[in-house]
Amino acid sequence: CSGTTPICDSTQNACRPCASHTECAAPVGGGICNWTTGACLQQSEILYVDDDATCPGDGSFATPYCVLQTAIDNVTTGRTTIHVAAGNYDEVGLQDSGIVWIVGMPGAEIVASFTPNSAVLVTGTSNLQIEGFTIRSEGGTGAGVECSGVSGTTPSVTVRGCTVQGNAGGGISATQCTVT
Repeated sequence: CSGTTPICDSTQNACRPCASHTECAAPVGGGICNWTTGACLQQSEILYVDDDATCPGDGSFATPYCVLQTAIDNVTTGRTTIHVAAGNYDEVGLQDSGIVWIVGMPGAEIVASFTPNSAVLVTGTSNLQIEGFTIRSEGGTGAGVECSGVSGTTPSVTVRGCTVQGNAGGGISATQCTVT
């Protein structure tokens, strides 16, 4: 089995698309199921983050980044997906980042700590898909997810399977932005 049908279904005796990230763990793939195509992304297509990793790391599976913002800042064409291990990560921002998909594994949290910042800020021409996180504020006044366009730009954000809670500035705040 490979490509868009990477999973061997022993009950059907046939190959099928992936249905969850856990099905795409090594050796099948890099731990991310592309919901659109049914294919498992390969490690070479993914940047990895683990707050327990030794810094600085290079974003590979073997040597992940320890800071989520570092992975966002190092997204490149062909490597736009970020796999985030369970842990607590500081607030993040994307400005003119293009398309970025951030997938949190169970127990992954993005926390704005006592700042006016939103936990996740999307601006400019960024197109963020974020999934699997708890997004919250610890005393800050920002939103959980803030998406803000300015004249001539319309960023977009897709929030999937996240819990957004405890944010004084609201769960999701959007101005001149496409939200799904």
